[in-house]
Amino acid sequence: MGRPHTEFIQSQVLPWRRGLYGGAYPDVYHKVLSKDQDSGASSLLVRYPAGWKRTRAEYFDVDEEFYVLDGTLTINGNVYSKDTYAHLPRGYTRARASSRRGAVVLTFFSGVPAATSGKAP
Repeated sequence: MGRPHTEFIQSQVLPWRRGLYGGAYPDVYHKVLSKDQDSGASSLLVRYPAGWKRTRAEYFDVDEEFYVLDGTLTINGNVYSKDTYAHLPRGYTRARASSRRGAVVLTFFSGVPAATSGKAP
């Protein structure tokens, strides 16, 4: 079916929801901008609170693209600050991740973002 067409959205009126749909990262918040009901692909705003961190290896079984709107996000020692883009392919192992002062990140997932512990096979 695909995602419904959205001409314009005022994200500031959308509620912040705890965690990512699919059960990943219960300690972040998100706003759904669009979501494909069949594939689970989505466009989200993700807010990482100050002091957020992940210290165990994990990966998503979907592609993740993001653009940092505010703050800083660090993944595997790579620092993504305001106006930085990244593409993390399906199976990319995040050995560690953090956001010291918090971040707001425009994020795109190619499917449901369920995190799996350990290194990707």
